[in-house]
Amino acid sequence: MHSRTLIFVAAMVASSACAPGYAPSDSSDDDAALTEDGGIDAADAGTEDGGADVADASDPFDARTDTADTPTDDTGTDPDTTGGEDTGSSSCSPNHDGRVERDEVTLRPGLHATFRVATDVTVDTHGTEQSDGSRVWDLSGQFDGDHSVLVELRSLDGTWYNPEFPEADYASRLSDTEDELGVFGTDDQGLYLHGVVTPDDGLTRTELAYDPPAKILQFPVEQGATWSSDSDVAGWYLGGYWTADEEYQSQVDAHGTLKTPFGDFEVLRVRTDRTRTVGFSVTTQITYSFVAECFGTVATISSKENEDEDEFSEAAEVRRLTR
Repeated sequence: MHSRTLIFVAAMVASSACAPGYAPSDSSDDDAALTEDGGIDAADAGTEDGGADVADASDPFDARTDTADTPTDDTGTDPDTTGGEDTGSSSCSPNHDGRVERDEVTLRPGLHATFRVATDVTVDTHGTEQSDGSRVWDLSGQFDGDHSVLVELRSLDGTWYNPEFPEADYASRLSDTEDELGVFGTDDQGLYLHGVVTPDDGLTRTELAYDPPAKILQFPVEQGATWSSDSDVAGWYLGGYWTADEEYQSQVDAHGTLKTPFGDFEVLRVRTDRTRTVGFSVTTQITYSFVAECFGTVATISSKENEDEDEFSEAAEVRRLTR
């Protein structure tokens, strides 16, 4: 069964884990952080066709124009920003109010971004505490096994599973190491996981539905906010019938500055504890998602299963925004 649901992400938020037309990008760099289809070269995603390494897009992020408060790139300059057409606002300037509102995170098919991803690595989830109560997390360095992954929100139109999830909006791979797609839906209050499927139909397909959909993200995202959901998961998994219970408990537990290969971001950290029960077997996992105004999720850190330390040091996966 899918071992990681990266949040927000996804995302994606993205996780797990995860925007309007174009992302902030350095004017000397052709790679946009988040673009429409066709905007990122396949080689930059670590794949030949641009799609084989599509990962969690529960961690997508808003890339609307921001000329005043863009993240700083590793050269110390402000990345240039450009805006594209979208159904929402055409611009977004962080107001530093400690909240990420729904209209600051656009989630729709056809968007993708590049993340640096490493698995089974040592990481500092706690960060460095500051005198004002904030923290600084540094994920800008190189990890063993680092590679670029394209995070993509896929349209449901024409897919075999589209009729099974009428309230969903897009699909995306849940993990860099597995092919299964998470099927996600959104509304004014949050982001929800409706199901898990394989890209192709057939006798060995996966088609799992969440009842009710799992609540991955709640708006507004602000310090101290909490939300939870408990879903019955049932359907076909690789051709066999499968049932489970999945509980998600989330809390915005910290705030501060996150350093990524793309630049520095003012973030809120969301901790999500997932408990999966299959028969008498219970597994748990912690995911930390870092969410920024006007960009959404810019990094996630996922624990290994059954982690018993709140601020763990051995991560199953680390991903952060890059160029």
